[in-house]
Amino acid sequence: MADNLNDILRKLKDQASNLKKYKEKSGGMKGVIGAIEKAQRRLYEYQTPETCDVVSQLDAAKKDVNNAIDAAGNYIDIVAEILGENTISEEVLAFLRVENRLTDLNMAEVSLFEVGEYSALKSRPGRDGMEMDHIPSKAALCEAIYRYIEESIKRELNKKEKEAVLQVVGKLGGAIAVPKEMHDKLSRTIGGRNTKTRIHRDSLDIIRAIKADVDAYTPELRRRGYSDNDIEMRYNDLVKRYKYVMEQICRQK
Repeated sequence: MADNLNDILRKLKDQASNLKKYKEKSGGMKGVIGAIEKAQRRLYEYQTPETCDVVSQLDAAKKDVNNAIDAAGNYIDIVAEILGENTISEEVLAFLRVENRLTDLNMAEVSLFEVGEYSALKSRPGRDGMEMDHIPSKAALCEAIYRYIEESIKRELNKKEKEAVLQVVGKLGGAIAVPKEMHDKLSRTIGGRNTKTRIHRDSLDIIRAIKADVDAYTPELRRRGYSDNDIEMRYNDLVKRYKYVMEQICRQK
């Protein structure tokens, strides 16, 4: 009986592993979507009723493939739950028990270009027209922490463990309060600018990433009357915040 159960679980795990490959960017499912979009681009050139109808049909097919990708993701998660692979282990929790938070508890209105803990800035009044820009980007800092923990525990983090890291970084990571239009125009890591390549490169040298993020705002800060010393002070505060987070994560509890 036990052997049969183990065989079933092994097969479930193998199937989930195969589905993961298909879900990856270079996998089969993504390849199908790429082929559909390529065909649509070529059909757009003709603009006849027939080709427009085919394009619409291909849109429906693309939607079906995306639904299949979502279903595969759900199946992978279910199998991980069955196998006990999608829980947060104690060894990972040990890294995430952050104590003595370096938080400014004052509830005064947020100042323009103020630097601090993301969650603290986000919770204070006076934020109208401003956004809190994570520096370094949340994605880069998460990747750096994933890598550190995985090297320490000699295995990859599962989905829930990565989500737990993301939650900690989202709250404790450094940020600067900037006008929304300035954030949209100048941030090097907003939206599609924060490519996978950039995230990975930044994660390998977070201090350099912080410098690059601050440099992106420097010309506008100078234009608004901020001195190089003012800018350097904000850079140093962001580095201090990053080092604090890493000290908290990296010490064994």
